[in-house]
Amino acid sequence: MELEKRVKILAQKLTEKDIDFALVLQNVDLFYFAGSICDGTLLISKNEDVLYFTRRGEERVKQESPWELIKIKGFHDIKEIIQSKKMPSSCIGLEFDVLPHKFFMHIQKLFPNSEFKNIGDDIRWQRRIKSTYELKMIRESASLCDKVMNIAKDIMKPGKREIDIAAEIEMKIRKQGNMPFHRMRGFSGEAIGQVVSGYSAGSPSTLLVPISGKGLYPVFPQGPSRKTIEENEPIIVDYVTTPNGYYGDETRTFVIGKLSSKMKEALDFCVFVMKDMENVAKAGIKAVDLYERGREWAKKYGFEENFMGINNNPVPFIGHGVGLEIDEHPFIARGMDYPLENGMVFAFEPKVIFEEGAVGIENTYVVNNSGVESLTKFKETMVEL
Repeated sequence: MELEKRVKILAQKLTEKDIDFALVLQNVDLFYFAGSICDGTLLISKNEDVLYFTRRGEERVKQESPWELIKIKGFHDIKEIIQSKKMPSSCIGLEFDVLPHKFFMHIQKLFPNSEFKNIGDDIRWQRRIKSTYELKMIRESASLCDKVMNIAKDIMKPGKREIDIAAEIEMKIRKQGNMPFHRMRGFSGEAIGQVVSGYSAGSPSTLLVPISGKGLYPVFPQGPSRKTIEENEPIIVDYVTTPNGYYGDETRTFVIGKLSSKMKEALDFCVFVMKDMENVAKAGIKAVDLYERGREWAKKYGFEENFMGINNNPVPFIGHGVGLEIDEHPFIARGMDYPLENGMVFAFEPKVIFEEGAVGIENTYVVNNSGVESLTKFKETMVEL
């Protein structure tokens, strides 16, 4: 029933855009509409016809997906099957936001008389509202996020390296079923769990995040490094978890000893912004208005140059949707001029970064009739060890 509803919604969008059918190729989208990922292509027509073309792995797909399965050798088989079923193909939908150009050129050659339209953004927008089933999955992931923080609290010791702490966390949650994959929609979107301390928190990265860490090698310039954790410096623990394919996201600030008054004031500010968001966020309020409200608080309290980035170079968001990917709608961000809706899930992450260290907090929320509910429950104040 879950998959049928998703197909029905997409089919309605195809009808609105005068698209005969969509060819879905990206893994997350395949899972969203078919419940199974294989080396293949999912066809969804505006009439709600669904065909799952697979090159290999068909026995597993039969167990996981309810849709008609057709074994193929390549894209050329798809064209022949479509023609044999007399399906119109004057306009075809493709995930232009993620589809490699090589694939597009091949499909275009097979259907030389067809028009092609983007359906990637439509799929992302459809996924902004989480179903009851999806919320159950995200709650499980958020609960595992809380376990990450408890593990960090128990194993954090001065003299340990960031990578040592991260490895212990990841080993323990892996045994509890966490999948160590971080799926992002954006180009070159690669992410990793964060255990970063002191000055390493402000290291620049190619990833559009406020805190990235130095990492181990330039080939992956983010995440925990070999830096030793010291007393009285802020330690950021920022993890996304997924025991079931759906993400939860949480950040907490730890310290072994005491934070300086500067860092404590900045963390108190982050918690204040978080609580302010909780008080005003509800269905109907625009995502961009929450973003601008956070920026105004930063300006008022003197953190404008360090809020969500360092050296007056902030990332253009304070929050992001989570689901099957880490970067989903709604984005609590610049230019996002759309309202929150019941069933949206997002992580809100006010953070302040200085040259000598960073502080911040992050919870995962669901929008409901009364406002927003935090799905991550670990204590929100500074964790002193």
